[in-house]
Amino acid sequence: MIPEKSADDRPFADHRTLSGVPGTRLPHRPIMQSHQRLSTLDLCHREFVLLSGADERWREAAKRIAAGPGLIGDSLRIVDGLATVEGGWPEAFGVRADGAVLVRPDGFGAWRSERVPAEPETVLRDVFRRLALKW
Repeated sequence: MIPEKSADDRPFADHRTLSGVPGTRLPHRPIMQSHQRLSTLDLCHREFVLLSGADERWREAAKRIAAGPGLIGDSLRIVDGLATVEGGWPEAFGVRADGAVLVRPDGFGAWRSERVPAEPETVLRDVFRRLALKW
């Protein structure tokens, strides 16, 4: 029998209801990227991954930050233009179509923004600074 609570008496998250909340595991959702069918779980490997939809402002902000000094360039993969196969990836992750999600290398959510703010570069710099990816 599998226990319903963790060793520290917290309930386990039901994998069917995972939503990309920071601190929880990335949910599986079928997606299309570059005309290839993948799972959102296929996107996580050795670096942080920034997921965003068709709105290019997140990607452009992350690229400008990565081009500057610091460790972010080697620690971040930008995945944008995600399209879902079944259901919406933004809804599954608790964001809107112009939102973004930052996933840790171990497949857990590190941060998310429901929508793109007026200054996405400022927001991302603060997030990366707090995660010690850039200082």
